[in-house]
Amino acid sequence: MPEALDVTHQIQDKYHCANALRYLLSYLGKLSISFDEWTKMLNVLAYQNRMQLLSALPYTRPIVTQLCDHATFLKVLKAVQKVCQQWP
Repeated sequence: MPEALDVTHQIQDKYHCANALRYLLSYLGKLSISFDEWTKMLNVLAYQNRMQLLSALPYTRPIVTQLCDHATFLKVLKAVQKVCQQWP
């Protein structure tokens, strides 16, 4: 799995890199990912369109809960909802 993640990060086009990363999200909870690595992944995922990004969010739960506790996870969800309300 770490090799697949490394290959994904080598994709130069951010949109295509985000698509590849989106398919790996459900497996990333099995890896020990640092907060810095996670923020880099989020920056790449942001290159997707809104619907792709929103559909990817449920798959981020294992990573987010690995990096924080349940209460913080709920705060993250509320923040995402707030941001989504700002979109037209």
